[in-house]
Amino acid sequence: MSEHDEKLDEFEMQLKQAMTRVDARAETVAKFMAIAAEVHEERAVPWRQRKNRWAFFLPVQPVWAMSALAAVLAVGVVVGGHEVREQRQAEAQQRAVAEREFETASQITDRALEHTRQQLERAGVRPED
Repeated sequence: MSEHDEKLDEFEMQLKQAMTRVDARAETVAKFMAIAAEVHEERAVPWRQRKNRWAFFLPVQPVWAMSALAAVLAVGVVVGGHEVREQRQAEAQQRAVAEREFETASQITDRALEHTRQQLERAGVRPED
């Protein structure tokens, strides 16, 4: 395994550990639910009468805006996946070329060693095996 593969494996382990699901405490969930209920109730009140109008100054977004955002995100995921696939294909091609070059170099070295061994035997020198 190459050093690059080892670093990648280590990174993947760290990422997996960082992304491990951790259940929230019951108190935290209760706080979030209370805040969500309060926000939902406040949205029914006119903006000028809201007690926390600084926190929720934007009106409820129309459905088309949320759909457009979802579409943009989906396109980003697809394009990103395509780029990753292309990069992996390029790496695979580079790896294949490097393996062919290594095999060719090994064959040339083997032939050169065999030729040298034959010349030594003709000269009367017996190389140790």
